[in-house]
Amino acid sequence: MTSNIPSTEDGAPRLPRTEPPEPGLLRRAAEGERDACRRLVETHQDLVFGVACKVLGDPCEAEDAAQEAFLRMFRALPGYRGECAFATWLFRIAASAAVDQGRRRRRLSRGVADPTAALPRLAAGPEVAVEQTERCRDVLRAMAELRPALRGPLVLREVYGLPYEEIGVLLGRRLGTVKAAVHRGRAAVAAALDGGEVSG
Repeated sequence: MTSNIPSTEDGAPRLPRTEPPEPGLLRRAAEGERDACRRLVETHQDLVFGVACKVLGDPCEAEDAAQEAFLRMFRALPGYRGECAFATWLFRIAASAAVDQGRRRRRLSRGVADPTAALPRLAAGPEVAVEQTERCRDVLRAMAELRPALRGPLVLREVYGLPYEEIGVLLGRRLGTVKAAVHRGRAAVAAALDGGEVSG
């Protein structure tokens, strides 16, 4: 499956172009200044929600995961030293929070089928540039209908371009399992785009 998403050469996730926080904003937020914290949230809420929504496939679950991601961000902010771009650092926090939210949901609903998997809000979030074409919208809709075991790895690989090894760390899965899930997810989405049903 191909996507219209630009790839990166340094292993960083494919994220929309975002301006780095202004000098001093992160320090003030780490010190608990309320206005600085508010500005960080407002600037990055689309990024965080977009990641969570695509990993989870459910806007309500994504809102919970986004809140948890920001809580984790503020707890970890004093230790952020700029080793990578702030948006990349926050993305990984958001992805981890979404994965953990999915695990909690599966533990609570183990053995109970979920007959109503909501679609992500495809028109919202920082990936708008990625979703301009109908083809890309169709791909994302098909991804949203995959079962979580396939959707999470496929989204992290195809939408955000994470290496298989990092996906394995995030999901707590072996490398071979991640690669197999991505392969099966791609096949299921391709079948759906050819007029079939998503079977993953």
